[in-house]
Amino acid sequence: MPRDADPIDAALRIGHALCADALWWDGRCTFTTDDIASTPEGWRTVHQTCGGDLYAGTAGIALFLARLSAVTGERVIARTAAGAIAHALAEAEAAEMARCSALFVGRIGIAVAAAMAGAWLDRPAALDAARVLARQLASEGVGGFSGSDLMAGWAGGIAGALVLARRLEDDQLIGWASDLGDALVGAAQVSATGWHWPARDEPVGLCGLSHGAAGIAWALAELAAATGAKRFAEAAAGAVAYEQHWFDAVARNWPDLSPESRDAGGRRSCSMSWCHGAPGIALTRLRLWALTGSEAMRAQAMVALATTADCLRANLANHSGNYSLCHGLAGNAEALLQGGTLFDTAGLAEEIAASGIRRFGQAPRSWPAGVDSSGAMSPTLMLGLAGTAYFLLRVNDPGGTPSILLPDCAMPGDVVPVLVQAFAGEDAALAGCV
Repeated sequence: MPRDADPIDAALRIGHALCADALWWDGRCTFTTDDIASTPEGWRTVHQTCGGDLYAGTAGIALFLARLSAVTGERVIARTAAGAIAHALAEAEAAEMARCSALFVGRIGIAVAAAMAGAWLDRPAALDAARVLARQLASEGVGGFSGSDLMAGWAGGIAGALVLARRLEDDQLIGWASDLGDALVGAAQVSATGWHWPARDEPVGLCGLSHGAAGIAWALAELAAATGAKRFAEAAAGAVAYEQHWFDAVARNWPDLSPESRDAGGRRSCSMSWCHGAPGIALTRLRLWALTGSEAMRAQAMVALATTADCLRANLANHSGNYSLCHGLAGNAEALLQGGTLFDTAGLAEEIAASGIRRFGQAPRSWPAGVDSSGAMSPTLMLGLAGTAYFLLRVNDPGGTPSILLPDCAMPGDVVPVLVQAFAGEDAALAGCV
């Protein structure tokens, strides 16, 4: 990384800006953010206080600040991180949150953030709160999830439960993850093209990480790795087969199958972000390759990484794109960090970071957010500054700062036999799709 583009210095500037903007009350703090909301006049940008969730609430902001504090030792950063996680935990008890157990937009994400932040801040109270909340959620079973996906559904519940089982050293949570996995498997539609999970308003299951087959396949594969259960391994392989059925060899990408993605002629578009398209799918294929040793997974990962890298090079040349994790340069570059040592892509991720630091590093609130194109500002993890700065920490030390876009679940050192077997029968066909 060039000397004039220090990622820690830039992340610290963002951290100090967030601390200055914090709104305190009774030992906890929140922030204000721009966001897109449905109003009687239609969808529009609104300014509001943050809730407690991981995606756009104080749990996500606390996660970044806690990691920044662990890296720099700055006490004001640690104090604000503790206040933000306290706010998130209080929000988890609110009546409107009681029906939402999801990973990115619900209570399990708050528990994950409290566990990770509590460890980084050396705050046993936060770890205890994470443990209490995790066990409460486990006692509620498979309810509180909206559908099947990673963002708000059972797949995210599986991932969150496995993260908590590992970080809290509580193997009972793996049993809860298995219950969620059985609910997910039971909701699948199985056809000649594979396993898929249509959303409530969609005729087909979607592709991609946040709402589609990639995220579901990854969660089920992690569950198979943790439990050794054949049913989860087979469902993971089926989800990948379904997604590969939709692979567009010309675009070297996977289409967005939601109705709003169609143009006037009915043609489907391909997105380029963590949530939809090649960057997020690249993350899952890299992990599936590690778990299965499948050459098809390696081939698909290489295609997805190449498509992502081409897009990011164009962004660099045009000085375009926001720096959010959800659908911006930071989230797309995460795939390059994950595949860097295997496919020599980490250098491009560093270029993305260095370019942003030179343009926005001296004015931390000026980093472009993923809310809209009108200069809206967000302090949040997935749409704004906290996520941008977390990406900078990842660039500085990808081994020490864990990914939040594909969280560490079970971490087997070798391929998992039950997954090797499940993917072996599909290997030749899957490889042929790319």
